[in-house]
Amino acid sequence: MQYTLPTATAPDLVTIEQALAMYDPSALIDVDASDGSIRISTVATQPELLASLREAGIAGAAERLVRVPSQCCGGCGG
Repeated sequence: MQYTLPTATAPDLVTIEQALAMYDPSALIDVDASDGSIRISTVATQPELLASLREAGIAGAAERLVRVPSQCCGGCGG
């Protein structure tokens, strides 16, 4: 699943990756240069992701986390 998380300050991506690794060691996290939001692609459940964000010190993520609709065309069979 893909998510975006608007942020007002630059996030510590390493800390988020370390917290999320317990649930999904292959999660992808980066910052959208156009608006500074965090982009997250993970197989972790939303509750697991929110727990990871709390552990990483991201306060109030539950109110700001947005699930991005699937962009899967099914062509790769994945």
